[in-house]
Amino acid sequence: MFLINSLWHKGVGGLNLGIPIIVEITLEGVAYLLLVQHIHYTIDVLATPIVVYPCYRLTRYLLNNISRRVLHPRKTGKSL
Repeated sequence: MFLINSLWHKGVGGLNLGIPIIVEITLEGVAYLLLVQHIHYTIDVLATPIVVYPCYRLTRYLLNNISRRVLHPRKTGKSL
């Protein structure tokens, strides 16, 4: 249990790398229901994780860089 909690809180993504079983079952259930109810096409449901994960990683990268620059600006040597 410690390993699962540890990986989950560190934000490690990917299948079976710390995603709690209840979250995994819920996501699979939602995908199944979307397909059964004909709300989305199959390609939409299958392509979503492939499209969303790079967007998630890009957002994390950008937010980390922005927060780093705001919290710890580089010293340019010029005084105001």
